[in-house]
Amino acid sequence: MNRMSVAKFVHSVESLLPSNVVACYREKKWQLLRKKWSYDYTKIIRRIQARKGLINVLFFAFDSNSWKYDSLFQAMQNDPDFSPMVLAVPQVNKGRDFMLFQLKHGMEYYLSKGYPALCSYDEDTDSYVDAYSLHPDIIFFSNPYDGLVDDRYNIRNYMGKTLTCYVNYGFCSVPHQWSCASQFHQRVWRYYVECEENLKQVKSYYSGDNCVVTGYPTADLFASTTATGKDWKLKDKKLKRVIWAPHHTIVGQNGWIQFSTFLLYSDVMLRIAEEYKDKIQFVFKPHPLLKPALYEHIDWGKEKTDAYYEKWANGKNTTYVSGDYVDLFKSSDAMIHDCGSFTIEYLYVQKPVMFLGNFDRLSQSNEVGKQAYACHYQGKKEEDIIDFLNNIVLEGKDVLKSDRDSFFEKTLNPNGDVSVAERIMCDIKNKLSITNN
Repeated sequence: MNRMSVAKFVHSVESLLPSNVVACYREKKWQLLRKKWSYDYTKIIRRIQARKGLINVLFFAFDSNSWKYDSLFQAMQNDPDFSPMVLAVPQVNKGRDFMLFQLKHGMEYYLSKGYPALCSYDEDTDSYVDAYSLHPDIIFFSNPYDGLVDDRYNIRNYMGKTLTCYVNYGFCSVPHQWSCASQFHQRVWRYYVECEENLKQVKSYYSGDNCVVTGYPTADLFASTTATGKDWKLKDKKLKRVIWAPHHTIVGQNGWIQFSTFLLYSDVMLRIAEEYKDKIQFVFKPHPLLKPALYEHIDWGKEKTDAYYEKWANGKNTTYVSGDYVDLFKSSDAMIHDCGSFTIEYLYVQKPVMFLGNFDRLSQSNEVGKQAYACHYQGKKEEDIIDFLNNIVLEGKDVLKSDRDSFFEKTLNPNGDVSVAERIMCDIKNKLSITNN
């Protein structure tokens, strides 16, 4: 009986039982599974210890936008105990053309950084790399969702065979179980959590015994990167620099969460950019999944979407940026957005930011998300955006600066000069009983 058949059988049996019995059964089942996985991981650790060689660490990566391991990968490259490598894995939920596009650009990104990287899919032979042929001791996953990447690279295929780790691809700011305590999160050997508040959230769903609070790895890049301003079209220092970053969850296509205000402000933001061309330059930094979402939208489609993106790319004081955003954030003066993780991530640069909302944001925020949201200026209409640009960006009347500074020190930078990468590597070495050289 295959996995799908077993799942259907179990579901049919559970449907006949009282809900409280089913809930109790599921919790007991997961408790037993976690004990089994802990035992399996202990055996793997002993195997690694007995070999007494470099720790081979394989990073499954499918999208440079979701790649949060730069500082960790670089630190491992410079550490004599680790041998890291990137395996670019196929994202399959948006069709073959999108998959090939992501693989191509992902590989270009990783190789440009000088990382040892391998593409998992060979288009000429229609074949896939067997991850075990790369002899990983540890695999770091980049995303927790089933069906997003090819099933060959699903965590279920590696249980009991290698150590598995995960860091959230975006700083967790929502209160839902899928964001921090799904089956995936409970399966990994090590789940590295951003802060104590988010650990509390995990423990509200399960024991969290595989969790370690280390901070968010991208924090290392914000701390170490010297901004170049490479993404800004105009080098005139008199022009303020503002990012507009709309989310991909446009109305009618994502029932579980809807952040995006793109359909409300797509024309408005272009018009504002034109009106402020002598004072402000803008970067359009959409979520990477916004474009395929618009391709499928009844009122947009590919032709209209591509033309819209080209307007931003070709405008006198506008440009379109995809991929890495650390330099972009650090070289900006402000941001306007409606994204989940950016609600927290932009606060690393401690600059004014506006959240465009079309819903009750607090109801879709965890405790950290609520604190971060309180550090944002609120945008409910076009006039709010104009006011933000005039009074906050241009005039500098930034009344929320002290709130952002306090949030940064308390939540984002509580460990000072100790990098997140160092804390993660230290935890791995401690668990493997490896002394620092």
